[in-house]
Amino acid sequence: MTADRSPRVRGSRRGFTLIELLVSLVLGVIVLSGVVQMMIVQGKGYRKQREVIDVRETAREAAVLLSWDLRQSAVGGSPLEAMSAVTVVLRSPRGLGTICAKHATLARYGLWKTGGNIFAGADDSALVYQLGRDKWTPLKITAVGTPAAMGVTACAWPGARPPDVVVEFAELDKQGLHTPIPLWMERNRGKIPWVKEEYDRVKGGKLPTIAGDIPHPK
Repeated sequence: MTADRSPRVRGSRRGFTLIELLVSLVLGVIVLSGVVQMMIVQGKGYRKQREVIDVRETAREAAVLLSWDLRQSAVGGSPLEAMSAVTVVLRSPRGLGTICAKHATLARYGLWKTGGNIFAGADDSALVYQLGRDKWTPLKITAVGTPAAMGVTACAWPGARPPDVVVEFAELDKQGLHTPIPLWMERNRGKIPWVKEEYDRVKGGKLPTIAGDIPHPK
């Protein structure tokens, strides 16, 4: 007996047809387009959310700064500089110090323990509190310099160190300036009597009375 050792013939292997390749390619392009579109939408959403966060942070910082300026703008009874429908111009302290010395002949004063920045620009002024008179006096800052340059080299008390900075003042009347008149006074001085009185005070160069002294209309 002899055994048949001839190899068996297997079925031939088939590859992908051209149509199958085209269908696969189209499906891949559709899936890839969907992924890309989803990434674009997510990117736009992230950028939009980032813009919203930036706007909120900016608004929060602006609110903090504005609230500080509004609180400090009433120091010494100072009124708002001007107000319109969309803008508010106000004066707010940017520096402070304690007067410790005075020049022998000029209106120059040494300031001790100063904080912030003190300038002598066109719009810069000062409020000086007088302990004996218990009042604030508005003055114009005409110059700011070092103790050596301004001639005030030491504070008044013995053994004291030099002032931090020296400023030169001038009275507002001598500069042809006046206390700013708020817009609400301009608009209501002909309608409300007590507003007219406050307007006349400010127009005459005096500071307005504090809020507690202003009579409220009945």
